[in-house]
Amino acid sequence: YHLDRLALGCRRLAIGPIDMNAIRTEISAHVRTTGRAIVKLIVTRGPGARGYRPPEPSEPTRILGISSWQGYPRSYYTDGLRVRVCELRVGESPALAGLKHLCRLEQVLAQIELRGHGLEHGLLLDTNGYVVGGTSGNVFAVRGSNLLTPSVTRNGIAGVMRRVVLENAAAVGLAAAESNLTLRELQRADELFMTNAVFGICPIAKLDEQ
Repeated sequence: YHLDRLALGCRRLAIGPIDMNAIRTEISAHVRTTGRAIVKLIVTRGPGARGYRPPEPSEPTRILGISSWQGYPRSYYTDGLRVRVCELRVGESPALAGLKHLCRLEQVLAQIELRGHGLEHGLLLDTNGYVVGGTSGNVFAVRGSNLLTPSVTRNGIAGVMRRVVLENAAAVGLAAAESNLTLRELQRADELFMTNAVFGICPIAKLDEQ
């Protein structure tokens, strides 16, 4: 799923050509063969001249980082996450929506807001007041038998675990849909949870003071 998203991102950003078989081989050659690890792969357009004009043709650069498994406290799953609505508002950019790109300054500024509040995550809204997602994860709301998550057509990231949840929702009796969710709709939900490829699925126990 990660490589699917990478391939889509490279096509939309006109980065290429990308040899996916070479990437798979490199990961297999360097990752540990036992236990769990985190693999972070960054693909850039490659070297170019000063300015914004991209090189033609491009020679993509791959950066592969492998780190030990990042465990999360058991309380994430048993007690849930404490989440605060951030003051920062995310801009709309349909050209980049859904992609896991490196322009993450909005998320950095949102994380700065959380300092000193003892919270695990922040909730991001866009300039029109619609829910974008968490500072480092996707958000889902359950109302009855309906499962809703923000659309990623204007902004946000199409997370890998988000895809897993959407594809498997019907198996547990939930009708999944992507929509333009408002904060009020989250406040009226029966359940909220957040997803991320590393921590998986975690319940949201507290949203602001609710």
